[in-house]
Amino acid sequence: MEALLEGFSTPRELANASGWPEKTIRSLIATNELRHLKLKQRFFVPDGALEEFIKRRMVVPESSGTDQNQPENSDDRA
Repeated sequence: MEALLEGFSTPRELANASGWPEKTIRSLIATNELRHLKLKQRFFVPDGALEEFIKRRMVVPESSGTDQNQPENSDDRA
C-alpha cells in the first residue's frame, strides 16, 4: 500500500517538512481548505497541495495608480 501512496504525506510528515504546526495542517484538512485523501481514519496530503493552498490565499496588493515600470518623467510621449 505504501507504493500506492507515493507522492503523499501524512499531516505530521507535512508539518515536519514545511515547518507549519501539525494542528494547522489538520485544521486545513478538517475545513477542506487543503486537498487531501482520507483512507478510513487516516489522512494523506498530495505533494504540492500546500503550495496550491498558499497560491489560492495569496493577496496581491492593489496598484497605487502609477505604473512602476514607467519612468516618472518620460519624454517618449507621442
